Amino acid sequence: MAVTLNRVSVITQMAQKQLTTLELSNLATVGLSTVNKARTGKNINANSARRIAQALDVPVESLLVHKEV
Repeated sequence: MAVTLNRVSVITQMAQKQLTTLELSNLATVGLSTVNKARTGKNINANSARRIAQALDVPVESLLVHKEV
């Protein structure tokens, strides 16, 4: 299942923790391209989203884009 992370939230969390894209990629054990997709608001795998949230020490729900229906 693909999800979209709020790019501003991801970038903000990275800045607060002083993490580079490469460092987050290593901490989350996801590819560099996956972190770049998350930072630009593109779809990523739900498992990757969970790993990124865990590496940032935040709930995945706080990073998700909430689409209104």
